Amino acid sequence: MGVTRRVVDQFTQQGLLFTALDVSNVVKKSLRQVRHREVAPLVRELFDEKSMGTDYTRTLIDVMAGGTKRVQAYLYHLRQDQPTQYDQAQRSKIAMAPVVSTAVGDDTVLDPNIRELELKPGADGRLRVPKKLIERAGINTDRVAVYLVADGPDLQLTNPGGGDPNEQPIAVLSYAHPSLLHIPRQFVYPFDPDSEILARVDDDGLFIEGMPR
Repeated sequence: MGVTRRVVDQFTQQGLLFTALDVSNVVKKSLRQVRHREVAPLVRELFDEKSMGTDYTRTLIDVMAGGTKRVQAYLYHLRQDQPTQYDQAQRSKIAMAPVVSTAVGDDTVLDPNIRELELKPGADGRLRVPKKLIERAGINTDRVAVYLVADGPDLQLTNPGGGDPNEQPIAVLSYAHPSLLHIPRQFVYPFDPDSEILARVDDDGLFIEGMPR
């Protein structure tokens, strides 16, 4: 499941159009023994649990199975994209996807001295914060509370119950990826897209800071 999550996240970060078979083909680069029938339900599950983010939708399209038989399959794509954009150029991008880690847990390489990191939104509008950086802020739970700092757009990430007792978190996020926490588009949109967004470790948690839109 971890490898499938990493591959799907790779695709959604780039805003690619893809099918479960595309995911399977990349998963097999890391796990040669895996079969498509094992990966396909995992991809559907990731979509159903919103792990692809709210910007992704799916459309039934006709594909050729084995190059000879026409069948229907789900195409996963950004809402603004049209299924007709799923062409050879898109499939070539997918075919060039790198091998992903088979680690069960966190596979991020992060200098142990780093306590501040620039974040870039993906094509799906989400920020991806390394789990290792979050843990350096003392947040070691599976769920992460998100608080709005003053009037925003800055965010504070803490353990659930670790923020201002007089404030309610705007969200409690769970990890949908072994190594990354996804910050949803609605919390990223208020930041100025042309300015720097930083994740900074502090004694009070991890802060995501940037200029307002």
